[in-house]
Amino acid sequence: MASTQVSPLGQRPTVAVMYHMFPHYRAPVLSALSQSTLFDFSFWAGIDDIEGIKVFRGNDTVSINPLRTLRRGSSLELLNFWKPLIALRPSTVILIGNPNLITTWCAAVLARLMGAKVLFWTHGWLKPESRLKAKLRNLYFSLADKVLVYGDRAVSLARKSGFDADKVVPIYNSLDWEAADRNFHRLEQQPPREEASSTPTEIVCTARITKHCRFDLLIQAANLLRKEGVQTKITLVGDGPERSPLEDLAKTLDVDLKCLGAIYDEGVIAGIIYDADITVSPGKVGLTAMHSLSYGTPVITHGDLDQQMPEVEAIVPGVTGDFFQADDVTDLARKIKIWIQTPRNREDLRQNCRKVMIDRYTPESQRRRIEQAIESVLHG
Repeated sequence: MASTQVSPLGQRPTVAVMYHMFPHYRAPVLSALSQSTLFDFSFWAGIDDIEGIKVFRGNDTVSINPLRTLRRGSSLELLNFWKPLIALRPSTVILIGNPNLITTWCAAVLARLMGAKVLFWTHGWLKPESRLKAKLRNLYFSLADKVLVYGDRAVSLARKSGFDADKVVPIYNSLDWEAADRNFHRLEQQPPREEASSTPTEIVCTARITKHCRFDLLIQAANLLRKEGVQTKITLVGDGPERSPLEDLAKTLDVDLKCLGAIYDEGVIAGIIYDADITVSPGKVGLTAMHSLSYGTPVITHGDLDQQMPEVEAIVPGVTGDFFQADDVTDLARKIKIWIQTPRNREDLRQNCRKVMIDRYTPESQRRRIEQAIESVLHG
């Protein structure tokens, strides 16, 4: 094995970050990394859209060096992954950690042969797996010096699968916290909403409307609450194939549902979430939870963690939201009712929601954790 590359005196160690493509929401964390005073980050990725995901191709502060990609199923393989390794001879390489992408195996092996430290950036371990699948996953992640994951649960699952948990580092996730913070303080200056016992509880969710979101459960739960005298108003921000069937279901069950379609103006979305009493995501919840908590609005989702995304860890029952039993309409209705009928100080609730974000889910906190992981493999 070749020795680790050492940067010339006075220069920052180089770090090449390689992805099949960067979703647009990654722009803030890439910007934060580009401003690092410890490491010289460069970013390499495919720039082709995939399955409707808005791809980040760079901006005034972040340059994305394009890599050639080949579509294989729903994924993009990196064809010239060797390019940044040869061009930069980086001290560290951060790769998208997806064992289904064959070229990431090749890139990790080549990087190690060239003396670079390898980190995988990945969801990692989401749920217990069969023995064979666990062994294959652990073999893949053993190619890395560190595995950067989205949450704490991945560390526990890695340990249970037999992987060295000391190599697993939670760095969490992030959205554009600066923009959200500006919107939040702007909205705080507006006159407070009038509270009245007759005002319907405002429930919101921002997501692409698909069957996996299980908004049918939310509409059925709202119907149950209506029969108990609890009035709700549901607003969905997003579009998708299930929009029309949901609108038909809401009409049949006499539920107040408003589908606003896709909205790309964050200032408008911010106001909708801020004004809502609660976000309800009956299917799995990921970035939606972070989006909602950024504006101080708690989140209710199902509690089957094996079927959830890592961002669900931001939900603390009774503090930043709650969990209901997966696929159980009655329990969802019960948890919504308990939440809205429990007296709470709205300002304290907003601060609790935002504190979770500030502590873990900002681009700056991600940058610090990534830098610490790199330092540990270079100097640890």
